[in-house]
Amino acid sequence: MQDIRMTIRLSRQDAHIIDMFIKSGEYATRSEFIRRAVKEYSRNHMDEITRKTKAMKKLQDMVNSLEQIQDYSKK
Repeated sequence: MQDIRMTIRLSRQDAHIIDMFIKSGEYATRSEFIRRAVKEYSRNHMDEITRKTKAMKKLQDMVNSLEQIQDYSKK
């Protein structure tokens, strides 16, 4: 997989926390820390994202059905 370069803005406090992890030897770079944080966040919230996506699809299907009913009733 090809890496993508991104620029992000963090508070000084967040950057300091990341740097503390690096100084402790837990991570070699800020990028490594952020990649790990994104992976963990994604893993921990995937069920929620899936549930919300399904709910949004269901709502869109309902809107489409209502639009079809409205179109039919105009005829």
